[in-house]
Amino acid sequence: MRLKNPYNSKGCYPAVLFISVLNGLVLIYAAWVKYNTGTCPSCNQPIPFPFSGVAVALAGFLACIILAFFVYLQERSKLYRYGALLTAGCSSAVASYLQIIQLLWAKKLCYPCFTAASLFYLSFGLLLYKFIKWRYFNSSIPLKYRES
Repeated sequence: MRLKNPYNSKGCYPAVLFISVLNGLVLIYAAWVKYNTGTCPSCNQPIPFPFSGVAVALAGFLACIILAFFVYLQERSKLYRYGALLTAGCSSAVASYLQIIQLLWAKKLCYPCFTAASLFYLSFGLLLYKFIKWRYFNSSIPLKYRES
């Protein structure tokens, strides 16, 4: 009798894929608003970076596309699972940095950017939960399927 590989179960991956697409839409909206107004929608001031808010939002959208790609292909290789976790973690860290700079500089939050950062955190949390749960706390996985 052949055992089914438990890593091929869907788990939280459809939710992360949906969150990534939703986050991409939020970031496209943020880029559109910042392009039309030229400023942050919450504080009406340009950001204190050498690049525009549109570039930041489009870079976040690119990160959402990469995350969705890794999540979609996660069943093919554990490298894609690690890529999704790394992409979500790095995106969350960069979003945190940008939110802290926004709070310290303008004393206000950009709500589309805050929403995008929250969705990056949610994606990272779900992926990290899945990784830790299956790797360390699931004793029903036979040893030959556990990642080493």
